[in-house]
Amino acid sequence: MNVGVKCSEDNKLSDPDKWIGQSQVTELINNMLTTGFVSALFSEDEKDAIQQNIWAEAEARIRAEALASGAINVPINKESVWNYFKTDCASRLHLVLCMNPTGDTLRTRCRDFPGITKCTTIDWYFPWPEQALYAVACSLIDPKFSQVPVAHWESVVTNVVNIHRSVQMASNEFKRQLRRINYVTATNYILFINGFLKLLDEKTNENISQQRRLQGGLEKLHETAIQIEQLNVKLAVQKVILEEKTTSCESLMNEINESTEVATAKKTQAQEKSVELGKQAKIIVAEKAS
Repeated sequence: MNVGVKCSEDNKLSDPDKWIGQSQVTELINNMLTTGFVSALFSEDEKDAIQQNIWAEAEARIRAEALASGAINVPINKESVWNYFKTDCASRLHLVLCMNPTGDTLRTRCRDFPGITKCTTIDWYFPWPEQALYAVACSLIDPKFSQVPVAHWESVVTNVVNIHRSVQMASNEFKRQLRRINYVTATNYILFINGFLKLLDEKTNENISQQRRLQGGLEKLHETAIQIEQLNVKLAVQKVILEEKTTSCESLMNEINESTEVATAKKTQAQEKSVELGKQAKIIVAEKAS
């Protein structure tokens, strides 16, 4: 509707490889390439609404084309207006298909969906030169938005390019020796960089998390050391108080022991005096009796 009703001049439908790999989507794209339209795309109510919106424009265009071709009394009905809508959509819509098929995939798609090759203009993208690889790596590994340190950014970008080129050379050697093909494409290069950045972010976040845990542990140890120091100060004060009280207790015990000894001596003297008085009392009683 955006193409045919709103008459937008720039309408592109881009399909990455992950979408076109689905047979249902590929079949729809094949129909759009071969016929310019998808059958049963709109319901009858939607078709009526579209026809009403473009009826005046379609009538004027159909009559102008008929007049230019010399035709007279061209019928204007729903079918002709709908055909105009489909033709107008097909003329305005552009499909951009980005595929990276390898092996039998391309052959199978070309056989099952001929519109992909017969109704398109194919641009073959050959392996990127080293300059292009470097430019793409610089664009994706932006030091402003990635975890790559600025001091090591140049080395990382150069190393990424060298790794991809080494894989290309190893694949060529693999093909030469074993007659088997290992495809190394631009998509693999971009996925490799994105995977590297993702892994770098994960490891960086993991290191940051471990640093935070370590910092938290160090802070706890520091707090514990402060608390132990405070407890040692309190313990030293309490130790002095305890020593003073111990000394007081020892002095008191000495006084109690001395008092006990004096009391014991007096008790002994009292007992001796009592025995002596008892003897004297017996003597007095005996004298009175005689």
